[in-house]
Amino acid sequence: IDPAEGPSHDAASPRVVDQTLKDMNFQGNKIFITHEQREHFLRQAERDSGLLESHNICDYSLLIGITRACAHIPEQRKGRDQSMFRVDCGGLRSTALLSGSTHPDVYFMGIIDVLTEYDLKKKSEHAFKAMLYGKTNISAIPPKPYRDRFLRYLATIIPYDDTHT
Repeated sequence: IDPAEGPSHDAASPRVVDQTLKDMNFQGNKIFITHEQREHFLRQAERDSGLLESHNICDYSLLIGITRACAHIPEQRKGRDQSMFRVDCGGLRSTALLSGSTHPDVYFMGIIDVLTEYDLKKKSEHAFKAMLYGKTNISAIPPKPYRDRFLRYLATIIPYDDTHT
């Protein structure tokens, strides 16, 4: 999900199976995970995006894979020495059930498209697009503001919600 483009999916529409969708298809959707999972995931995203920023990288995105937990895969609990990113087959189990569902979703998330350096080409793109569209409506921005916007967006799609924990 590129936070500059923003999502535009209607949350009320039925879920499509076995299809690759873009960030525009995510609007209105939220990722409901436990407060502990949320904090760990956002902290990891801060570290990862900090590394990208330190290398002058921008224009990365969040890839979200969503699958339904199968009945034959029991809910796994994190052991004392086991990372929460290694339970639930490497994903994060949703705390919310969709209507009509008997099994929760499992989310697989990671940062992708990490090879775009904020170089002279990107700086020129930023200057040109800022003149045309305004500075706040473009994705070609320096690494620090890009990281800040990315992390703010993650916090909005992964809300803290006691009703689903």
